[in-house]
Amino acid sequence: MQRRENDSDCYLPDVSEAYVVGLLRQQLTESREQWAKWQARWNEEKGTIETPEEVSLRVLNADDKRKGSSRLRSRALRKLDTRRRTVKKVIALKTEANAEDLEAWKYFGELVEELGVDGMSEDEEAVEKIGNVTIPVFKVGVCEWRAPEITEYLGYIDKETRNEAIREKGGANPTPHIRTQEPSKTQV
Repeated sequence: MQRRENDSDCYLPDVSEAYVVGLLRQQLTESREQWAKWQARWNEEKGTIETPEEVSLRVLNADDKRKGSSRLRSRALRKLDTRRRTVKKVIALKTEANAEDLEAWKYFGELVEELGVDGMSEDEEAVEKIGNVTIPVFKVGVCEWRAPEITEYLGYIDKETRNEAIREKGGANPTPHIRTQEPSKTQV
């Protein structure tokens, strides 16, 4: 640190020694965690130490699982945001028109807020063949914990999302969602 203070050609910002030590400790901790992750572990089933191939498989599978979970959460956040925007726009239109079902849409807005991101069903990426064309789709599982009426209400919101008067202009067309009878992995 003393040498840096005397060096007039150095353009580094002024930071404390504690800050630099903190950065070094953080780097050391992350390096230690990465090293430990790649160490062979005892395999109870086989009664042996993991082979290098088994270590690689375990670490890469754990990384894939983490990335997949993050991707699913990200989609659920986008779904929640889309539903919020849709309900807000529908309420504005229904208020202006003094529509009979305005109170129902206000309830839908409260419902979406109450469900939050964890109340959004998970979408599984898939492809469907329609005629000679293969298209990407999302398969939506059944949330077993959710009352069927709630799923129906969310369906009304999703239907309005596709309405030209509601849908935001620009961007790609929405990927089709196909409801299945398979249970969703979403847990409350």
